[in-house]
Amino acid sequence: MKKSYKHLGQVIKEFRVKADLTQKDLAEKLGYSIPQFISLMENGHSKIPLNILGELISFLKIPEKMVLDILLETYKKEAREQISTGRKKSCKSIMMKPVSAQPNSNVCLDLNSEYCSLFREASNQIAELGASVNIKITPFHKKSLEHFSKLETEQKRAVLNSLLVYLNVYRAVQAEGSSLLDSVRVVWNALTLLGFRPTSDLFSFIQPGNVIEIHDKRLVQVFRNLIFFNFCSYSLEELYCYNLQQLYTRDLEFENGLMTYVHQIYGGHTSVIKTDLKTHTITELLSTKKLKISDDIHYLAPLFSSSGGNDPVATLCIESARIESQAKIADDASPPANLEVLNNVLQFTKPIFSSEERSLL
Repeated sequence: MKKSYKHLGQVIKEFRVKADLTQKDLAEKLGYSIPQFISLMENGHSKIPLNILGELISFLKIPEKMVLDILLETYKKEAREQISTGRKKSCKSIMMKPVSAQPNSNVCLDLNSEYCSLFREASNQIAELGASVNIKITPFHKKSLEHFSKLETEQKRAVLNSLLVYLNVYRAVQAEGSSLLDSVRVVWNALTLLGFRPTSDLFSFIQPGNVIEIHDKRLVQVFRNLIFFNFCSYSLEELYCYNLQQLYTRDLEFENGLMTYVHQIYGGHTSVIKTDLKTHTITELLSTKKLKISDDIHYLAPLFSSSGGNDPVATLCIESARIESQAKIADDASPPANLEVLNNVLQFTKPIFSSEERSLL
């Protein structure tokens, strides 16, 4: 948790109490139907979008200078830290730069080994989070990471950043003392870290046990809740190294119906849509279990950029699922390794782990 978020959260709480408003009252003024939004801000668990901060200053009569001073001080500290890190990294690079103009294969091997080590650490921790709520998650099938190790360096960085975001979503939920199965808390933290803003009525549609997925405009899955893994036999390595079209197949008629709703959302729809899509079967293509999953997509919700704007940038799906059948396999069986690895891995805004993020693993 950044200290700046906590400091700003304390100021917001102080002025809310002075205004004799409950968290629910303030949430409603901001257009949200549940108070968790305010709770997360006041406890310092989420970054506050600037447009929301402007509304808070107005509603609570917080001196603008006070808020700006906190933000400026935060920026100065972060700038100093990043400049210091950059200098150290630059000095280290100069000292380690080989004399030869040819690429140093040993350095490449060390880098690949470090990335693989980071992936194992992060995915194991996610699996432990799942186990804490009795959800089985397989981090990888082989320690050598047969799929991840084939990715290009930039793709490895993107996957690692994706894992870190996922890990931090659930760490934030833990830090506020909520259940990892509390989808409202989980979704709010996911939206905050991914930079998305929900519709004001979204959280009233989420029910316990729902599978939650978030897809960006390229239809790339950027988040799924832990409940998703109750209906998935893929390892984290497979989920992050292959796209959904490689991993699953489903009825073409259903796909066409779903895309009609997706086009409606990106055409400017601004509220949650209740679908009339029929129950459909999703089949795993590459797993050894070949699960067949019965899936119902109940609602689709547009998500907007937290930095502002009214054009949807992603879609959230609220679903329910059950396993229809699975293939009979040996316990120690593992998926085939001779598959073409995805070349267009989702890129996150941060290009690589910072030293601070690395220390969190």
